Parts: sequence; structure tokens; C-alpha cells
Amino acid sequence: FYDNNELTWKLEDGTPIQVKQSTRYPWDGTVEFTVTPKQTKEFTLFLRIPSWSQATDVKVDGRRVSAPVTAGQYFALKRQWKPGETVLLTLDMKPQVLMSHPSVTDNQGRVAIKRGPVVYAVEQTDQAGNVSVLETGFKLSPDPARDFTAEFRKNLLGGVVVLKHRGVMSARPFASLPLYRAIDEMAAKPGSPVDLTLIPYYSFLNRGPAAMQVWTKFYR
Repeated sequence: FYDNNELTWKLEDGTPIQVKQSTRYPWDGTVEFTVTPKQTKEFTLFLRIPSWSQATDVKVDGRRVSAPVTAGQYFALKRQWKPGETVLLTLDMKPQVLMSHPSVTDNQGRVAIKRGPVVYAVEQTDQAGNVSVLETGFKLSPDPARDFTAEFRKNLLGGVVVLKHRGVMSARPFASLPLYRAIDEMAAKPGSPVDLTLIPYYSFLNRGPAAMQVWTKFYR
């Protein structure tokens, strides 16, 4: 997990080294390292590439590294390091739509949303009007990453990135439905459009009791 910190260490031959890390991760996918050995020295700096980052960029002193970067593995930067050189790691922070294994029957017909390492939830507190989150769904296009817009809110829950989505209501209010009914043409159709706001899952119930869901119905 990348975070702001500073490491003071020694290489195997005893050479002192300092590595400073600066980032706004997990809200931003950019991580900058300043590498400062006491003198120019060859060694390997390993960068952990998360499995969800499918398009990762690495630059050393502003120059893009040509070697392929593989998600879910460490990327090795072996070179002669000069004091004060920088590494800029840019992770892929596009929202991702996740499905469960079919054996997880409770989640059939539902998806979850993740951005970077953070899983998101739809909480009642953030929705306008009398919209019930339990009666909403996602309206997904062939490229669902484009269906969610990230927005940083400094004054919300200590500063978080929320996701905005143009979803849909259920075709019929749940309160009007019997416990069991014959299937009809409305069962697979969405209702009217609705603007939804998603917050990081870890932060739900921080503003009082409220309905919430992670695994949400979706329509194509």
C-alpha cells in the first residue's frame, strides 16, 4: 500500500540510501519516489504493481521506462542510481465493475464498483430526494468504466473520492409489489433515470444509520 513516508536504509555493501515517497493514493494513482544513495550506486528498486492496475506507467527522471509493466507483479528497476533521482509511478485508476462467481447466488444479477484498491457503496445519505438505494440499479454501457465519474470531496468524511453515476430506479416501487407474483415484461426492465453517488465502502454509517448496498442490480 503506497503512502507518504521516508525510508533510511543501507544497501548490502553498507552504502546509506534514502527513499522518499509522496502521493495522494488511494485517491490519486500517482506515486513519486525520490531515491538518494550517498553516492552513485547500482541496485534494484522493486515497485509493487497491483493486479487491478491494467495500464501502469513508470518514468525515471521524466523518461518513460520501455520495459513492460505487468499487473499483479513487482516491477524491477535495476540501474545506476544517482542521488536525488525520481521515479514516477502512475497506476490505472479507472473505475472497474466486478462480478461474483456464479456460485455466490446472493450476488447473481448484481455488480460491485471498485476504483483502485477502494470498493464503493451506495448509501442512502448521499442520494437526493426520496430515492431508496434498495430500489436503484446501475445502467451500464459496453464500456462501463466510462459510466462512473470520480470527484474528490475535501469536506466529506475527512476527504474522499466519490463516484457519480446516472443509474435507474426499479420499474415499480417495491412497496407496491406482492411477496410473490408471476413474471411479467417489467421484471427485466429499468425504471426512470436517477443520479447516484457512491462512497468508499469503509466509510458507510459514519453519518448516522442509513441503508446501504455494495452489490447492486444492473441493466444494460
